Formats: sequence, structure tokens, C-alpha cells
Amino acid sequence: MATFIHPHDTVLGNRPTVQRICILSGIGFIFFGLVGVLNPGFISLHLSAAHNLIHLSCGSMIILAGFAEEKKKAYILSSIMGFFFGLIGIVGFVFGNPGFPAVGDLNSDTHLLRVLPDFLELGTSDHILHLCASLILLFGAFSWRVAQDEGLGSIVDIQRRG
Repeated sequence: MATFIHPHDTVLGNRPTVQRICILSGIGFIFFGLVGVLNPGFISLHLSAAHNLIHLSCGSMIILAGFAEEKKKAYILSSIMGFFFGLIGIVGFVFGNPGFPAVGDLNSDTHLLRVLPDFLELGTSDHILHLCASLILLFGAFSWRVAQDEGLGSIVDIQRRG
């Protein structure tokens, strides 16, 4: 007899969009944190030990929020982290200066933000990635907010009923 897995029995299963986004983006942050240990200049990112630790910590918190029983935790963390990463990305583009990073053998960067010189530096690729992460997390928070206003569980439910 064949066994079929119901789509709602998966890790992402029957969760609101905000929780799914938290789980997937948390995995992404952990991925970059781990890859940064092996290759600090991965895709021109400035992945110092401090930056990797931040990615691993944020990724862990975001994943935990994605699996939380109380769905509002995913909304709150998505909102906070989305705002934080958006702010970091914008600050990097506004206040970053041309310079050579201390991490790896990277070329000069036009928007190098030295948060802690030689310890935590963010470049153009980091700013772009942080802004993308921000948009994804804020979309998750927005989707949950819209679903709550509509009395639904997720954007998927809105699409099904709309």
C-alpha cells in the first residue's frame, strides 16, 4: 500500500505566510553564516567572524519564530528584523565610503561601512543582500497583518477565498 504525504504534513505545511518566510529566510541567514566561515569573501560579501555570528544568531531567532506556536511571534520578529536589516542596508549606502575591506582578498568597495574597523565591515553586496532580506521579512509581516485584518490565516487563504 502506497503512503502519501499530505501537503500540510511538511515542515512549512499549514503555516501562515509569515512563518514560512521566517523559516526560509532563517535558513538563508544560517547558510550565509556557515559559508562565511569557509569563504569570507563569498559572492563579494564581507563575512568576518562577527558578521557570521550575527547571521547565525539572527537566522536561529528567525527560524524559532517561524516554528513558534504563537504566530504573532513570527510577525513581531519579521517586523523588527525587516526594519533592522533595511536600516542597515540604507545606512550602508548613505554612509559607506570607498575603501579596501579587511576581510579576505576583496577589491575596493565604493560603499564600505566600517561598523567596527577590521572586525565588522559591510560592503555594497552586504547592503544589497540586507535590503533584499528586509523586503522579504517585511512582506511576511505585511502578509500576516493583512490576513489578521481579513480574519484569515495567511495570504494563501486570502487568494483561495478571493
